[in-house]
Amino acid sequence: MGNIKKDKLGKNLKFADKNFWENKFYSENKKGKIFWDDSVYANRKIHSLMEKFLPTGNKYKVLEVGCYPGFKLIYLNKKFGYSIYGVELIKKSVERTLSNLNGAELKGKVIHSDFFDESFLKNYSSYFNILFDYGFSEHFKNFDNVIENYSKLLKSGGYLVIIIPNLEGIYKKFMSKNLLEKHNLKIMNLSVFERTINQKFKKLFCDYVGGIYSDSSEESNIALLVQNESTRKFLLKLFKMLNKVMIYCEPFESKTFSPYLVYIGRKR
Repeated sequence: MGNIKKDKLGKNLKFADKNFWENKFYSENKKGKIFWDDSVYANRKIHSLMEKFLPTGNKYKVLEVGCYPGFKLIYLNKKFGYSIYGVELIKKSVERTLSNLNGAELKGKVIHSDFFDESFLKNYSSYFNILFDYGFSEHFKNFDNVIENYSKLLKSGGYLVIIIPNLEGIYKKFMSKNLLEKHNLKIMNLSVFERTINQKFKKLFCDYVGGIYSDSSEESNIALLVQNESTRKFLLKLFKMLNKVMIYCEPFESKTFSPYLVYIGRKR
């Protein structure tokens, strides 16, 4: 499965190492942008699920793991009222995330740490009410250890939200081998995904979400994972066109076409 590396603790097997994240391109933000396009069916569906299952209010602390550039934290505060925390491995990502939060006139804490660092896990043991993972955990071979750490960080009865890309559907055909090797494709099987998380959490929801198109905004579109520039541009235009045509339709959700797997649960 490519160049898998052990971290400094000798425990964590990574598909994407620190250099990958330091060199990864992210678009700069617009001040105060809420990174959640309601015109996209998948986003509307995820938001409605979170509204259904999660509590609201500033007494609840949420941690986003891998929180750069901070738009999801802005969304979690604006839509749910949470006190926002993030953890980031790269110092520059910490600084830019804080800058984006300041631009949205929000106070939040962004922790500069390896998520697997023992001191981080100890300092924030049973500290958070909600843990939010949007595209983080699929980069690790030892997915069960990631889930175990999520459980450690959450208070009793705390909530877990995991949203990962579904790269075992049609999207896989467009992506380079090198990029696919940065992801744990095994957990993109719904039964494996659900079974692993259920060891520590009680499922409230778990399924494929979204239709054949993805997020229409260029910062988050799954088409950006495609390496070939002409194919990437074509898919971006296609997804945007389909979003306009199908905005009021309930698209067909399946392993083949859905761009995301989503899990919402509570700590056992």
